[in-house]
Amino acid sequence: MERPPPSYLVVLLLLVFLQLIWSQSQSQVDELDDDQSALLSFKAAISSDPSGTLTSWNTSIPVCQWAGITCTTTSTSNSSSRVSGLILEHLSLAGTLSPSLANLTHLATLRLSSNMLTGQIPSTLGAIPSQLALLDLSSNNLTGQIPPQLGGLASLIRLQLSNNALDGAIPPSLGNLSRLSILDLSKNSLGGELPPNLGNLTTLVFFKVSNNMLSGPIPSSIYNLSALNYLVLYNNLLSGELPSHIGVSLPNLRVLSMYNNQLSGLVPDSLANASGLEEIDLSQNHFSGKIPSNFGMLKNLSWLALEYNQLEAREASDWDFIQSLANCSLLDHLSLDTN
Repeated sequence: MERPPPSYLVVLLLLVFLQLIWSQSQSQVDELDDDQSALLSFKAAISSDPSGTLTSWNTSIPVCQWAGITCTTTSTSNSSSRVSGLILEHLSLAGTLSPSLANLTHLATLRLSSNMLTGQIPSTLGAIPSQLALLDLSSNNLTGQIPPQLGGLASLIRLQLSNNALDGAIPPSLGNLSRLSILDLSKNSLGGELPPNLGNLTTLVFFKVSNNMLSGPIPSSIYNLSALNYLVLYNNLLSGELPSHIGVSLPNLRVLSMYNNQLSGLVPDSLANASGLEEIDLSQNHFSGKIPSNFGMLKNLSWLALEYNQLEAREASDWDFIQSLANCSLLDHLSLDTN
């Protein structure tokens, strides 16, 4: 059989190479088209855009140039960009959240706070691949329950759903978010007890569930979150006692705010071990006994509120805490009335 000339082989190899390049390029275009389709579905669910922010969202403009959109080059290809951020905040957008957001498979940041979004949080958000690190839907008018599927967002660092009208219980599955550092579910209508699983969030720094209808005791596992700076649980129906070791197990606390609950027992003197404490507010509860005399060790303390409890000082030595507080040079709020 006669062999093809070398020039023919070169042309054949070149055609194969070009076919591979075209196929890869077409695949990248198709992927970005998927992102575009998902975003257009999101836009279709928006009923009001008073600032006209979404007018740039049309097929005549590249997706990565749309308002509120950021793109990132994927690790698999230096020439392929995918939508990695959707940031539309303080725009008075009205409408609902489209389940199509789950099709943004490279989304790392989703921030839609301070709008007028209604309806439920789509459970499909929990199906976004592991890149999603920041989810902020705070200050909207969202209703319904927190989807337990959100517990599958393994890379999530910040989950902010505050200031909505969410109800039901806090899903125990949120305890699976092992990288979470900020969890803010405040100003909703959440009920039931705090899930003990939240004690698995060992990287949690900020935990705020104030202004809800949570009841029952605070799980002991919460007091094992040694990285916590902010433990904010005020305006609920929480009951039980604070553990005597709270200041030892939570040494990094800066703010402890639990006012207007149904907590009882003693005010733990171990709080003095959390040397960075700036605010202690245990007012409007049922605490009894004496005010610890070692709070003067808290050099950064600026706010101490213990009013509306059943605290007592019957003997002269019970007032030692007043002299101790003289060491707190930053203290500018002290309220002890109605005890």
